[in-house]
Amino acid sequence: ITDETTEPANPVKVQRLRLAAFDESSDGSSLTVSTSWVSDVQTDQTGYKDWAFIKAMALSSNGNRLFVGGDFSNVQGIGKQSLAAIDAASGGQPVSGWDAGVDGPAFTRIVEALTISGNTLFVGGNFTTLKSLSVSNLGALDVNTGALNAWRPGLALSLASNSGNRVQSISVLGTEVFIGGTYTITGISSPKTHFSSYSITSIDWIGGSGNWNQSSNWNPAIVPSSSQSVTVSTGRPVMDVDYTVGAGKSLTISGSGGLEIAAGKTLTVAGTADFNGMPVTLRSTATGTASIGQVDGSLQDATDVTVERYIPAGRKWRLLTAPLKTGGTSNTVFANWQNSGVASGTTGVEIWGPNGSVPGTSGLTSGPAGSTFSMRKLFGTADWVNISDTRSEPLFGAGINNAFAVYVTGPYGSSTIPIGTTPAATTLSAKGALLSGDVPVTLPASAGRFFLVGNPYASSVDPASFTGTNRVNLDNVLYMWDANSGVGNALGRYVSFNIEGNIYNTVSPGYTSGTLIQSGQAFIVRATSNASSATLTFKESSKRAGGSTDMLGNSTQTARKSVRTYLQRGGEWLDGAIAFFHEGASASVDAMDGVKMMNTTDNLGLRRSGRTLVFEHRPPVVSADTLFL
Repeated sequence: ITDETTEPANPVKVQRLRLAAFDESSDGSSLTVSTSWVSDVQTDQTGYKDWAFIKAMALSSNGNRLFVGGDFSNVQGIGKQSLAAIDAASGGQPVSGWDAGVDGPAFTRIVEALTISGNTLFVGGNFTTLKSLSVSNLGALDVNTGALNAWRPGLALSLASNSGNRVQSISVLGTEVFIGGTYTITGISSPKTHFSSYSITSIDWIGGSGNWNQSSNWNPAIVPSSSQSVTVSTGRPVMDVDYTVGAGKSLTISGSGGLEIAAGKTLTVAGTADFNGMPVTLRSTATGTASIGQVDGSLQDATDVTVERYIPAGRKWRLLTAPLKTGGTSNTVFANWQNSGVASGTTGVEIWGPNGSVPGTSGLTSGPAGSTFSMRKLFGTADWVNISDTRSEPLFGAGINNAFAVYVTGPYGSSTIPIGTTPAATTLSAKGALLSGDVPVTLPASAGRFFLVGNPYASSVDPASFTGTNRVNLDNVLYMWDANSGVGNALGRYVSFNIEGNIYNTVSPGYTSGTLIQSGQAFIVRATSNASSATLTFKESSKRAGGSTDMLGNSTQTARKSVRTYLQRGGEWLDGAIAFFHEGASASVDAMDGVKMMNTTDNLGLRRSGRTLVFEHRPPVVSADTLFL
């Protein structure tokens, strides 16, 4: 290379073999050959010393590495067969430890195309091996380590590799890799010549603790879809979108990897999800609760999973469970819902008894004067059974989760037990192994006895799904608890669901038509009058999308007393009207009332003062009060 920039009349000759760097002047008007950056490219082939050449270059996104491909055998005297990574930022030396050459018969070990997408270097040319493994003419490497990617369509499609067949250009768009060159792909039903494209089927996480839905956190730089397999071997992505592991695809967590599923988002498994015992967390907040959707494929080694359940503020009874079975950690109520005795201010729950201490040998705190126990269970006994020792009481067992009635006032250690203190929202957290597949709950039934049963899934389920053989020797009703019912600190009330009729007996603040059983929720069933044993089976097909905290209670919502009338024919709801009774309402028709919008056929309304109403607000009920339909 002749440098004439400084002395045009007496040029300075600088020797650079096939690769050089230039320094730009401060004003950008001229370039000079860099004297500090040397990266000579040569060949050791006897008799062909001058035959080395460079055909392709690609620069990493941070500008630190320059990848060069062509036909050569060393860079700066270090053996590199036709492909090398060079330190672009300083010196021009080959990057230590990055070794991924190509090979093939004489004159057929040439790299002619390089393209970078994310942390993947796509390599094309005329070769039969890449990084000493059988890869024909097209493959992919890790930009940082040089490791060979499993994506190798050249091998799978038997791309011919002789001097007349080669990949000469590569372009990546989303999940598609486009190639051009002089070749014919054989071994497929429709041979391809000169131009073709291939899908990227495997994606690796490189984003630390970043968001799933960010392309720069993946290698290659695309957000995964259900058509790709995903590997998380390091870091802990936050799955901030609903995601499905597609049929025939996989999600694998390994090494030091983990996963967090954001509140309100769902992981569905049609292929294979292998957690390999790595930590996975399902978040729950006021905005929603993370869930594991329908598992039609395989969920493996989900043994270190933390499941959260957000509870709104309110001094309420709640029917609760943790959708887990015993994993590698403690399964007691104290270790999970009471944070092993550690107060965080926002998690866990105060549980007390008349003889409790803080935290005491039983795990119970002392309750208010004259109080009983704040945690109970019901499993075929004649009455509720008090929980007197949370340090020994299992929250879940080896094969099934347990269910409890808990009077929740606030987080563990929050001093919200005394009457008159302000209740606070909290988040319950439990760690164990996920329950998946069909889950039969066997009830040691005594005729006519009641059982509190917990939803075993980290997902909402349809209460109408317990039909046929899914419900054996149990009445056709589920009993829910609506903690959202009542005024202020009212305790809540029961709501009944007719399974075969797929209807609640009433519309309440927490329950309306279509309300699902939530993750972390429990409910009551009753054995038939002649039963000696009973079974309730939860199935993956019963899972439904969607979540709510309404039935778990909100201390700020007021439920007004009302009379509801409905018009129904043949199981179809035709019309309805509601009369509310509360302080401040007028006995006369006013702006609080709702005038009926008449249907063209069936109508049901409330009549008052010559008006037809769909909603009527009236003062509290007194003797001889009358509603007119």
